[in-house]
Amino acid sequence: MPIWRLTPHDLTSPCWAASQHTSMAIIRAATEREARQAAMQGFGREVSEIPWHANPWRQLTLVSCERLEQSEYPDTGPTAILEPPGYTCWL
Repeated sequence: MPIWRLTPHDLTSPCWAASQHTSMAIIRAATEREARQAAMQGFGREVSEIPWHANPWRQLTLVSCERLEQSEYPDTGPTAILEPPGYTCWL
């Protein structure tokens, strides 16, 4: 399964209030969309003024996502947040 690096940009956006994590993340997922979904589920927090679809991990202008062709992470296993440690996604 591919490994993805998600890199946040524009941390001044108010949408970042809906995330517990605002730094780079490494995620194993079948697609970029699934990697973004895993980040949203793993890092997201409910903020009444920010609807779920405005979560920053879903927004192309706030988070870039690139497939890592070579990485130290295992490419076998389920969708998972590999970095930072301590977060779980529910895909």
